[in-house]
Amino acid sequence: MGRASLATTSFHCVTPLVVDTPFCLSEGWNSGPSDLLGPVFGYLSCAILPLMPPSEITWFPSVKAITECLVSVPSISPNVEGENACAWAIAESLTAGTGLQPELWPTGDGRHNVACLLKGEHPQASGNTVILLCHYDTVGVEEYRTLDPARSGALAFNPAAARDALQAFFGHDPRHPVVRDLQTRWQADWAWLAGRGSLDMKSGVAAHLAVLRQLWQERAALKGNVLLLATPDEETESVGVLSALRQLLSLRAAQNLNYLAVINSDYTAPRSDDDSERYLYTGAVGKLLPSFYVLGDPTHVGEPFRGVDAAQVAAELVRRINLNVDLSDAWTRALGLEPEVAVPPMTLRLRDLKETYNVQTSAEAVVYVNWLTYSLSPAAALSKMLAVAQQALSAVLSERAAQFVRYKGQQPTPLNFAPTVLSFAELCRMAWAQLGLAEAEAQEAWLRQEVEILRTTFSEMDADAREISWRIVARLAQQVGLRRPAIVVFFAPPFYPHSQPHDNAATHALMNVLHRMKDTPSGPLAQKFQQAMRQFPNPTLTLRGFYPYIADHSYLQLDETVRGQIGALVGNMPLFGRGYTLDFEAMAQLDCPVVNIGPWGKDAHGLAERVHMPYSFEVVPQLIYETVGEMLG
Repeated sequence: MGRASLATTSFHCVTPLVVDTPFCLSEGWNSGPSDLLGPVFGYLSCAILPLMPPSEITWFPSVKAITECLVSVPSISPNVEGENACAWAIAESLTAGTGLQPELWPTGDGRHNVACLLKGEHPQASGNTVILLCHYDTVGVEEYRTLDPARSGALAFNPAAARDALQAFFGHDPRHPVVRDLQTRWQADWAWLAGRGSLDMKSGVAAHLAVLRQLWQERAALKGNVLLLATPDEETESVGVLSALRQLLSLRAAQNLNYLAVINSDYTAPRSDDDSERYLYTGAVGKLLPSFYVLGDPTHVGEPFRGVDAAQVAAELVRRINLNVDLSDAWTRALGLEPEVAVPPMTLRLRDLKETYNVQTSAEAVVYVNWLTYSLSPAAALSKMLAVAQQALSAVLSERAAQFVRYKGQQPTPLNFAPTVLSFAELCRMAWAQLGLAEAEAQEAWLRQEVEILRTTFSEMDADAREISWRIVARLAQQVGLRRPAIVVFFAPPFYPHSQPHDNAATHALMNVLHRMKDTPSGPLAQKFQQAMRQFPNPTLTLRGFYPYIADHSYLQLDETVRGQIGALVGNMPLFGRGYTLDFEAMAQLDCPVVNIGPWGKDAHGLAERVHMPYSFEVVPQLIYETVGEMLG
C-alpha cells in the first residue's frame, strides 16, 4: 500500500509484514512472507486522524478510533494468528501518515513484539530514551457467549454491539452500575466503551500510539528518543517482553541509547465502589508462586486413624495461608508516598492427586499459592512457607491425636513415621547423594531427562509448567523414598520481580507534571482533567507506590532486594533452566525505572469490561506526553 498523507486517512490490513533485521532508521519496511498472519486481513479498517500542533492537541478522537480498531482484532493469548493480526494493526497505525518505521521482533514462537524507535532531531538531542511499554493480547471471551445467540463470543470484539447487548442483559435498568455507566454521555459521545481489551489494555496501547505519532510531528524539537514496545502474551507467560530483553540491549548498544525509564500504560481501576481517585504508579508489584507437594500416609477410610490424609494436610495449608494478613508484604513510606500493604496470599490451586474414585484416603496433594511482593525476597518467602508447612503438618497430627482420644478414650499408639518438611533444594541433595551424582553437570542432566520424559508422557494441556514442576518433585520424592507424611516446598513459574519506588528520573518527571498541573489550573492537563472528571465528586489524581497488578514492566529491571536472592529462587524452582528461564542478567543491565500511566475503567477480564473514555482517551495521553517531555527536557 502507498504511504498515507497527513490528512485524515484509513489503513487496511491486507499484506502482512515481518521485519527481523536490526533497526535501520534510514530505510523503509522490509517485506516478509505473505502468509505470516494468514487470511485474517481484509476486514480491518481504522481511522487515523490528522496530527495536530502542540497547542491544539485533542487526543480523544484518535485514541478512540485506534482503541475500537484494536478491540475489533481478536488477540486472545496465546493465539499466534490473532496476536500477530493485532501486531500488524499496531504497526500500520504507526506508519499511516508518518515516517515512523516500526519493526516486528520475533518472540521465538511465531508471535511478534512491535518496536518503533523515534529519534529526536533537536540540535541538542542526546541518547536519552523513554520506553513506552504496552501489551496487546487479551484474556478469553467465554463470558460473552451468554450475550450472543450464536454463543460465539464475537460480541466481545464489537464495542457498539457489546454496549447494546450488555444493557439488554442487565435489563436496561439504569440503577444497575453497568447500565448506568453505559448510558452516561460525555459531550457528544458516550462516556464508556465496552468490549474485551477495551480496558486491559488496548486503550492503553492506543494512548501510546497517539503520543508517539504526535511526537513524530514534533521530532525537530525532541531532545531525546522514544521507543515503543508493544508485546504479546502478557496475560499468560510474558513471552513477548522476555524475548525482547536482549533485543533492547542490542538496540541500546547499536544506537548509543540511554534508557531513562519505562512508562507502562496498563489499566487502572477503582479501589472501592465510591472511589473518585485516578491513580498513577511508580514501582511494580512482584509475584511468587510458592507451591507444596504433600505426601500423606494413605489408609482405608474404615480405619482413618492408621494414616494421614494428604488432602487434610493440604486443606490445613490453605487455611493457614489464605487471607492471612500476617503474610502480606509491606512497603514503608518513602518519596512522600503513602505506605503500601499487599493483598494477602491466596491459593490458586488445591487438589489431591487421586486419579479415580476409591475408598482410600489421599496419598498426595498439591497446593499453589499466589503471593504478591513489595520487598519480600525469594529466600525470605521460602523460609516463611517452610515454617507454615511445618505448622500445618504439626497441627494435623495434633488434631489426629486429639480426635483419637475422643473416639477411643485412650492415647493413640506412637507414630511409626517421622513427619518431614523440606525444600526442593534439600530434596535434591538427598537424591544426588542416593544416586551418587556429585557433579553439577550430572545432576542437571538427570533433571533435564526427567523433564523431557514428563513432557512427552503427558498431553500438552496437562503438561503445563505447574504440572511438570510438581511431577518432578514427586519423582525425586519417590527416588529417595521420602518418609510419609511429608511436605516439599518449591517455587513454580511464573516469577515477577518487584520494583520498589525510588528517587529516579521517572518518579521526578511524573511528580513535576503533577505539581505543574496543580500550580497551573488553566494549563492543558488541568483543564482536560477537570472536563473529563466533571461527573465524579471531588476527583483527584494520585501517585501511589506500586502498580497493584502483575505486568510486563516487572521484567525491565531487577530490584536490589531481589538481586542477591536469586539463588534461593533458582535452586528451588524445578523448571528453572529446564523449560522456564528468566534472563536476570539482561534485567539487571536494563535496570529501567518504571511508572504506570494507564486507562481507568471497570471489570477488566470480566463480562462488563469497560473503559472510561474521557479520562482514558484525553487525560492519559496528555499525562504520557507531558511526562515524556519532562524526562527528555
